[in-house]
Amino acid sequence: MYLFRIILLLLLGFSSSGLWAQVDNSTGEEDSKKVDIIYSDSSEIIQSEGKFTQKLQGSVQLKMDSVFFYCDSAIIEDDSKVWAFGNIIIQQTDSINVFADSLEYDAELKEAVLMGDTVILVNGEQRLFTNGLTYDLENKVATYYTGATLYNQETQLSSKIGYYYVESKEAYFRDSVVVIDPQFNLRTDTLKFNTETRVVYFVDSTLITSDTSKIYCEGGFYDTENGLAEFTQNAQFRRGDQLGKADVIKYFREDTSFTLIGNAFIEAPGQRAVGDTIAYLQNQEIFSISGNASFNDGPRLVEAEQIFYNAADKTYYTEGRSFISDPPQLLQANRVDFSEENGYGYAFGNVIWQDTSADLTIKCGEVLYNQSEDFLKASGGLRGRPLLITVIEEDTMFMAADTLLAVRANYLEKLTATNDSIQLDSLEQLDSLALNAKDSLQLSNMEESEVGEVFESEPSSENLDSTNIATSQMAIDSINMDSIALDSIAMDSVVLDSNLLIGPEEDTSRFLIAYNDVRIYKSNIQALSDSLTFHTKDSIFTFFNSPVMWADTTQMSSDTIDIQLKNGAIDQVFLDQKAIIVNTRDDGYFNQIKGKFITAFFEDQAIARMLVEGNAESIYYGLDEAGDYVGVNKTACSEMLLYFKDNQVDRIKFLVEPEGVADPMQSVDHNTLRLDGFKWLFQARPQGIEDLFKPKEDLFTNRKE
Repeated sequence: MYLFRIILLLLLGFSSSGLWAQVDNSTGEEDSKKVDIIYSDSSEIIQSEGKFTQKLQGSVQLKMDSVFFYCDSAIIEDDSKVWAFGNIIIQQTDSINVFADSLEYDAELKEAVLMGDTVILVNGEQRLFTNGLTYDLENKVATYYTGATLYNQETQLSSKIGYYYVESKEAYFRDSVVVIDPQFNLRTDTLKFNTETRVVYFVDSTLITSDTSKIYCEGGFYDTENGLAEFTQNAQFRRGDQLGKADVIKYFREDTSFTLIGNAFIEAPGQRAVGDTIAYLQNQEIFSISGNASFNDGPRLVEAEQIFYNAADKTYYTEGRSFISDPPQLLQANRVDFSEENGYGYAFGNVIWQDTSADLTIKCGEVLYNQSEDFLKASGGLRGRPLLITVIEEDTMFMAADTLLAVRANYLEKLTATNDSIQLDSLEQLDSLALNAKDSLQLSNMEESEVGEVFESEPSSENLDSTNIATSQMAIDSINMDSIALDSIAMDSVVLDSNLLIGPEEDTSRFLIAYNDVRIYKSNIQALSDSLTFHTKDSIFTFFNSPVMWADTTQMSSDTIDIQLKNGAIDQVFLDQKAIIVNTRDDGYFNQIKGKFITAFFEDQAIARMLVEGNAESIYYGLDEAGDYVGVNKTACSEMLLYFKDNQVDRIKFLVEPEGVADPMQSVDHNTLRLDGFKWLFQARPQGIEDLFKPKEDLFTNRKE
């Protein structure tokens, strides 16, 4: 910025050692009023009425202290008043010269006036053009009132009025101040400059324009020596279609950076950054937003204590509690890193992810996500287990597992090498790609210890969901954990039907996959499984690897369990292979139904009937009208249909060639009356939300069969 250097050099000509100050600083009062004549071609002395007048003609040379005057002619009255005319040159040192048509100097008033069509002041490479320049030696003020233009090489400054105060070393340019430079233009009404500190002050509406940006302010300063500027009072800048505004805007010349302080914002079409402070590195296109920070990028809104955004490579990360709204998804975390290039984001520390369209919430320690592919992997949390919360049948369902994975069906299909079936080893490929994407974020200042848990204390219904869920305590003996398949499995043990993935390109249906030690708690449904999937398109939960499910006093288990939702409620449950249903009302006598396939039909959130197909067997305890046991029936047939009432088996209809026996209660050893594959695992049933996070062995400790 040459403007301020120009002003400095110009005003050196009016400094305390300058052109007019020499007269005031002479050794005596009389000498300060005397003009010495050095030479003229001719002279005339006139003395009348007490006045002593000298008229000088041709090559006139005068001297006042160390200042030399040259002109065509001059009139000197009493050695104290001078009128000079024609080709006036005033010279002080080798670099300072003034050219004018006429000069009037009054030593008594200590005032000098230079006039002409063009008055030129030359100070080194600077040229000041005006038609009138006045200097008040008494108050040490130099002034022009009729406009002036200052040139310094390719830069020019013009104003109608200019002042310079020698003692305070302050210069004012007023009224239509314009600076024109190859790099910028400046317009203002008043410009103040201190020649000693080399600081320029903006004291009125000021507009600075360059090829790429505009800066406006109504106050502030610019330190020309150190390259620091501060713009205040309605300070703002515009760069292309980008607008920035704040209470104070600071500029640092060394790294071409801006800092916006107080009610700060920077916005462009489709983007807006807001904060108490915004630091902007213009050359690197890096933003740092602090204090009530927010960044809006189209539909996405990021809020945090601090946001760091790189516009060049479109990456950002946050610090402090962060909130990201990207409808229909919402995300909260202690920190979030995101890269536009690969589309992946990583959030960690007390993470809460929500899909408002699906009424789905995940609470965990860390999340890796890709919004464009609708991909999300959740891990960590309380005891390293993420928690999923959703609403089914107007009731909250909680699910915890070692890992939760959500992915758009079409995206999963793209990662698959075959169209016949999709093994979960393809999810290992997906997981690997996601981890590589996470590494590419190049997270800064992150330690593993920073990945927080969901809750600082034990979970409860209060801090998990507003629904008040009562939990009961049961004294249950321990059982061998091998009685239920809860161990980790290879991911390829889950097979997904590829037909579920085939659809139009615009298909946005999603798979939710939970694996390793899946546990579910809902007020009327609980379940344990090694892994599960949920497809939003068909609204089907599929539990894998010998899952167990409880509904009131009924236990269901098989190789695989499918739960079909309809209108947000459980409609049917399908048990596939080695299916067995156990029902009891007092943990002493067990109704048992076994078959190759079992379908349970639900009505009003309760089991209404069951269809058993393939080698169906049952053990059923009959009741009299008073509800007392009267006997036990053991029956086998191809198919049977069971009807439930009040969550208990009410009657059984045997459909194909039944074979069975009925025994009175006293003639049967009820402890050994078990169908093959019977396991009463009620003791492992989650009794509350707390059981979703306990170590697996604790589910069986002191629990009896």
